[in-house]
Amino acid sequence: MTGALVVALPPRTRVWRVAALTTWSVLVGLELVALGVGHLGDNVLGASRNLVFPGLGFVEWNRWAALLAAVIATAALTAWFAWGADWLVAAVWVTAAVVGWRVVPPSHHASTIGARGVHVMRGSHEFGAVMALIAALRWVRGWTIGRPSTRKLLGLERRRDGHDAPSARYSVVDRSRAAAVIAIAQRFGIEIAVEAPGNETLAVDIVRRARRVGRVARWRGRGDPLRADHAGGRAALAVTGRLDDAQLAAFVADAERSWCGVPASEPTWVRPLDALLAATSLSDAGASVAARRWQAVAADRFALRHGRRPAWVHTPSAISGGALPWWEHATFAALSGADGWLDITDDWSALRARSLGAAARRPSSPHQARLVAAGRVLAVMAHDTQATAILARPSLGTDPLAIALAAIADRAALADDAAVAVADRVAVADEGDGLRRHLDPLPHQPALALPGGNQ
Repeated sequence: MTGALVVALPPRTRVWRVAALTTWSVLVGLELVALGVGHLGDNVLGASRNLVFPGLGFVEWNRWAALLAAVIATAALTAWFAWGADWLVAAVWVTAAVVGWRVVPPSHHASTIGARGVHVMRGSHEFGAVMALIAALRWVRGWTIGRPSTRKLLGLERRRDGHDAPSARYSVVDRSRAAAVIAIAQRFGIEIAVEAPGNETLAVDIVRRARRVGRVARWRGRGDPLRADHAGGRAALAVTGRLDDAQLAAFVADAERSWCGVPASEPTWVRPLDALLAATSLSDAGASVAARRWQAVAADRFALRHGRRPAWVHTPSAISGGALPWWEHATFAALSGADGWLDITDDWSALRARSLGAAARRPSSPHQARLVAAGRVLAVMAHDTQATAILARPSLGTDPLAIALAAIADRAALADDAAVAVADRVAVADEGDGLRRHLDPLPHQPALALPGGNQ
């Protein structure tokens, strides 16, 4: 465990937090002044509202402009969360504020608050209309693509007897994670019968994705695209021996510069499963300080809260948020527990019912197969024999990551059986007073020690 090691945030993180808090305080202050005094022009009010979220400042001027601005802002946020293109978010927000200040008329016929009191004006019910629209859309979805028969007709429901996607349909991120887990397990001596999908072109695809993300998020048009970030892809290349000495040295240096102890998955975003695989490969490469720093971050910023682990940490602000998908949560917990990075007792309590439910329904997608396989690893380490037997029943198909996790579960079960056989209770009879002493089993150790783990 982490011991006395704590997470040390860089000074710029505190500066970023103060700047963000100050900006939002100013925006809220403008709103309060406008409501309490009523002397601010509608263009200033529109600009401040567009800084809160683009489109809010256009609602009372032009609703089509408000809708267009909201769509553009949503697309910018999607690019930011997916690839780390934070400059795009800043550009959209600033542009919306400037347009609101220049285009919205300074005064509005509905200006109501002044020295003579409050004038009652005709109200609007946009919020109620939006809620009614959302309810109607959910009702339509429930009776169309929400029905299994409709989803099967449209090809949205995978067949249970062949639910694994071909290699072309696996994302580069999924293929990188599968390759890393398979390679780590094989280096420990665990035999895996399959390879990562598209393994022969994985290195090329990782580099291509890194270059594309670097251009969009950081305008990196030249140089090695793997010189920064891309923790999952670099971890997969490192454990499979596809990084040269210079790239491996850059990988280690990038991790040591990060307060998280690992590079980001995409610029400014650290995602736990990628970070765990990167920490394992970095520890195997000799970067023990960076790996220990990650262990402290995992226990702090990615701690279990209300049964879920955060899906990301934003490195400039050190804010964690979101919720890991269930299969990623289970895989993260299984690999962390198998290698001794974290205590996963509470994780199994949170994941037990969901894992058993996926096994009872028979896995119908690669994600469900991974959830079942990772849940089996956790069940073995938690000595939950009933859950272990149930999770071993369903077929996992041919998903490489699920098969690798199942192989790790098999090895963990063998190691656990051996430990129990050695430390089984031994009854010793005492001839004098007839008492019997019982030697309790030894404390449970990590089910297996993967290469580069925390021993």
